[in-house]
Amino acid sequence: MNGTIGSQHWRRNLFVCLGGSFTTIVAMTMLLPYLPIYVEHLGADGHAAIVRWSGVAYAATFLTAALTAPLWGRLGDRFGRKPMLVRASLGMAVAMALTGLAQNVEQLVLLRLLTGLLGGYSSGSMILVAAQTPKAHSAWALGVLSIGVMAGSVVGPLVGGVAPELVGVRASFLVAGGVIFVAFLATMFGIREERPRRAEAPDAVADEAAPTHRGDQALSAGEGGDAGATDRDGETTTADRDGAPAPIGRDGRAASPDRSDPVHPIRSTRNPATSGWGADPRRVGILLAVASLLMFATMSLEPIVTVFVRELDPGTSHVATLSGVVMAVGALGSIASAPRLGRLADRIGHGRVITGGLAGAAVLLGLQAATQEVWQLIVLRFGVGFCLGGLMPSVTAAIRHAVPDAVVGRVLGLSVSAQFAGQVLGPVTGGVVAGAFGMRSVFVMTALVLVAGTLVSRVGAPPRPSSPVAAVDAG
Repeated sequence: MNGTIGSQHWRRNLFVCLGGSFTTIVAMTMLLPYLPIYVEHLGADGHAAIVRWSGVAYAATFLTAALTAPLWGRLGDRFGRKPMLVRASLGMAVAMALTGLAQNVEQLVLLRLLTGLLGGYSSGSMILVAAQTPKAHSAWALGVLSIGVMAGSVVGPLVGGVAPELVGVRASFLVAGGVIFVAFLATMFGIREERPRRAEAPDAVADEAAPTHRGDQALSAGEGGDAGATDRDGETTTADRDGAPAPIGRDGRAASPDRSDPVHPIRSTRNPATSGWGADPRRVGILLAVASLLMFATMSLEPIVTVFVRELDPGTSHVATLSGVVMAVGALGSIASAPRLGRLADRIGHGRVITGGLAGAAVLLGLQAATQEVWQLIVLRFGVGFCLGGLMPSVTAAIRHAVPDAVVGRVLGLSVSAQFAGQVLGPVTGGVVAGAFGMRSVFVMTALVLVAGTLVSRVGAPPRPSSPVAAVDAG
């Protein structure tokens, strides 16, 4: 994409996706403060069983979402991304309402699996915005979109902390389904997606473009510019990447260069800039790994927060409300930093922002293991949220800049799968570690994971470009 496709509606779509992501995340995070309470209500007995089943139930949604994200990405490339958002919002509304009807822990896990299978609204919004926003504004737009996600992450736990007391636990799921249905209506009638024309045959493209430069004809006719092209007079010409004529055989075709010929060495006809994962697939792979580690670290703490707050303040009768505040304040820190870090990443490079944010969050997470009061946990959670706020938009923007336009949906779908993999492993691992070694050990483990992410991100950082334009493109 050259940055102009969808430019007529990209701002409109951004803000519709912003509102839709907010409402869906509110509904999805409402259950966090009372999920352990709901698990206990459904029959889980004992401290270790509650945290373990809470982790499994929370991770179940991300498991099926991770498995289906590449499929939705490919279908979005083929049929449009708006239909994927419509499907996700309607499916999530139905599945969330049904979750309130669970009769035991096993049914709860199955319904959470169904939610992930049918869902994926916020990730679909990310793909639509990343694909249709001009590249010069991509990190900013993704940062703005992340505000909707993180604002929902603030409001959702706060609402979830009081909703069970107002309408009951089961009715809270029905309310959540209704909130997601609002996002379905906004998506159906608010998004205007402009899809590019399907790629035409190479010969047709060459004839329509009528290039006057023989080097341009070669690039239009072949994937990497090495194939021959027919000019307007019908003469067959061949050119290698350097513009030098390729050898012509007796049959009139381009002869295969001699492997020992230093003038015409054999070159791959595959252009890394327009195929696969782009010119630097190693960099893309490392970014996918960082995305997974980031979500692992973030989600490993969510299922245990309520139990940890109860451990810090065993005399409180409002553990759900306090847990909602603890969860919300981290997202509040992310909201404060996301657009600022997004603009900083556009200016100095995404890699530096990613590395610095991971390192700062690792330090603050290590300190959380030593907290003795709830207010200390709240302050440190805000700091971690501030450090992590702009990281996922920066990772997404870096991937967007590194891959060809034709496969952006597919690779971003893989990015979503990598994030979901972290979201699956994080809660399960956190629940198991908490049950076996205690709550504080989870913070230490998470800090070490972020240290590993910092090292991976630093090793995979691209070389410093020599020009400002290259710096922007390298991310």
